[in-house]
Amino acid sequence: MPVSVTVDPSGSYAYVANFLGNSVSQYTIEPDGTLTPMALPTVAAGDSPRSVIVDPSSSYAYVANFVDNSISQYTIEPDGTLTPIAPATIATVSVPAFIAFVSGTAPLSLSLNMPMWPVITLILMSRNTP
Repeated sequence: MPVSVTVDPSGSYAYVANFLGNSVSQYTIEPDGTLTPMALPTVAAGDSPRSVIVDPSSSYAYVANFVDNSISQYTIEPDGTLTPIAPATIATVSVPAFIAFVSGTAPLSLSLNMPMWPVITLILMSRNTP
């Protein structure tokens, strides 16, 4: 079940978090806007991936895995395919639902109390910017 999509900053590639499939679908965006599955159409993610983010340099992608409280991390190859970074996942505080980049020097984590779940964690990845 696809639950979120992100497009890399160049507008060339799209990545879809598949919540029930524990995977990320990867597509090339054609000049007419249609999506073409890549040669390797999906890559493994953690349990119940919820959202995908691509860093501003289009070098890395990260996936918030809702059920196993982890973030999957990937290198983006020149052809747009995702390759897991070792370790493939890192632990989070609890139930990451969304992931985003912010300007700054330190990673931030924000927990949200929501009626359906005791705590949802929003991971804000930061990177030094000139």
